[in-house]
This record gives sequence, C-alpha cells and structure tokens, in this order.
Amino acid sequence: MTTYNYKSKKIGDVSIKSDTCITSIHTNRLTLKSLNQDSRATLVYNYAKLLGDSEIVKLLNDGKTWSLELVQTVIDLKTSAWHNSDPFSLFSIYENDTNQFIGSVSIKKELETYHTTGTGHANVIEIGFFIDKAVWGKGYGTEIAIAAKKYIKHAVGVIAAEHGSPLPKEIVATAHPENIASCAILKKTLKHVESEPIKKYDGNPRLFFFKPLKPAIMSTMETVSLESVSL
Repeated sequence: MTTYNYKSKKIGDVSIKSDTCITSIHTNRLTLKSLNQDSRATLVYNYAKLLGDSEIVKLLNDGKTWSLELVQTVIDLKTSAWHNSDPFSLFSIYENDTNQFIGSVSIKKELETYHTTGTGHANVIEIGFFIDKAVWGKGYGTEIAIAAKKYIKHAVGVIAAEHGSPLPKEIVATAHPENIASCAILKKTLKHVESEPIKKYDGNPRLFFFKPLKPAIMSTMETVSLESVSL
C-alpha cells in the first residue's frame, strides 16, 4: 500500500492510499473508498436508499429517483472499472466518526462531451457528488470537492509519471442553478464558471464550472508529503 500525503489550507490533511486496483482518500472527517472495497449487496443497499429519496435527487441529474435495476447496473459498471484499474470511477463516502455511508462522488474522464461548451472543454475530468440529507449543513460538500480535486491531480500525476500520455486539461463539474449550496462549493473549488448555463439530463439547466489542471508531482518514495497552496 502506497500512501501520498497532501495538505489543503481549507480542509487540512488529505491522504491517498492505493494498492493495485484499490484506492481510498482520507480527510479529517471523511473516507472516500473505491467501490470494490464493499460487497455488491452493501453497495446496492446503500445507494438504493439514498438515490430512492426524492429530496436527495431533486436537483441531481434528471431529478428522478433511481430504480433498483439502475442502481445495480451502475454499481456493476463502476465496480468493474475499478477492477480494470481505471483510476476515474465512483467512490463511496463514509463519515469517519460513525463509519456511516453518507454519499458518493463520481470522477470520470470526458473526452468530447463538453468540447463545444462555452470556450471549449475537451479532454477533462468531471466530478459530481451527492450526500445524505441527514448530513446536509456540515460542510461535507466542500470537503468532498477538495478531496476529489486533490485525487484528480494525484491520479493525473501518476499517469504523467508512468505513461506520459496526453493528459486531461481541466477539472469540470456541473450543478443545477437552483442548487445554491453546490454552486457555491464548485465556484470556490474550481474558480471559473461559463457565463451561460448548459442543458443536460433531458434538457435540465446546469451551470458549468471548470479549472485548469496541474498534475501533482510524483515521487518513487513509499510515502510522500506534498504541500498544496492552490485550494
């Protein structure tokens, strides 16, 4: 298991632990775990419970609750991605104090989806997340967004060090204009927003946030501490 330690001015220490196809991201209050660390039954139960809640999904995607079949399909797809060593997939989020499942963050590579959006955004990494309404108001959204951004910079740094392949250019995210909390979080975290909303999920409006991506500098050391002042 290799551990990389980063620092954020806003949320403190962020550590990333990786071993082959398994990855965990740790902050002071939260742990983000790759899906392949939990059983399928546990994942389906946890995700179906939250994504079946109309209040939680009201401003998520198309605003509709998820069927059990859809949850199962997505869980299988995203778990398979982890088993195939795709570093950009789905994480489950757990509260450190209670070890309770409180939500999920999606990190995925988009090559052409947004290439005509605004000023043009091709070859990007997109983040998206949802959290249980029981923990709304605790500031977890900011913690999740920053942890995800740290992880993306880390993962892209690994790709650069190991493969030298064309790297993603930006981190992006979208949010419904009425989701005031998420919009505020993404504006603070990614800094830039396109002037005009885009349409996604059956024509629903979304504000488009973005930030140029600078990969973390990797080291061959077993444990690495890196200081970041960009968050």
